[in-house]
Amino acid sequence: MRNWGGEEEVDEKQARRAMEVVQSLVQMLDKETQIIEFWQKLTLRKRVKKDIKQIVIKNFDSSLVKPITERYMELAEVKFKR
Repeated sequence: MRNWGGEEEVDEKQARRAMEVVQSLVQMLDKETQIIEFWQKLTLRKRVKKDIKQIVIKNFDSSLVKPITERYMELAEVKFKR
């Protein structure tokens, strides 16, 4: 399995960890976007972005913070915006 940059291989342990992080992010987004008017409340969206950043920093290289955070917010808007 290759990393997001496509340069080095990711071992099974790293792949499992990435899957766990992805699952936790999706669960968190699912829960948070259930809040009434989540998409209209800037403070709620900022808090979720901060939470995503902290999870990414804890588990991955800090260079991935911005692209992962932005992409998750884009995906959340498509999937969870009602």
